[in-house]
Amino acid sequence: KHQGQFIKSMPFHESQLIIHEDENELQIKLKIVINYDIKMELLSYGAKVKVISPESLKNELLSVYQNSINQYK
Repeated sequence: KHQGQFIKSMPFHESQLIIHEDENELQIKLKIVINYDIKMELLSYGAKVKVISPESLKNELLSVYQNSINQYK
């Protein structure tokens, strides 16, 4: 809820479009070129953001999180 309010007030990108919003979540759609900066921005939100698509970006971020967890084993 709080993260959604922040993302609405400080959009990721000018193409940001709200596609669903309720008291528990905010879903947005972006038309962007995926680059290092957007990946780092998404990773900075940690568990408070979930990438739904594209699958390639979702898998890349998942790999980063898994590698991070493995460092603590």
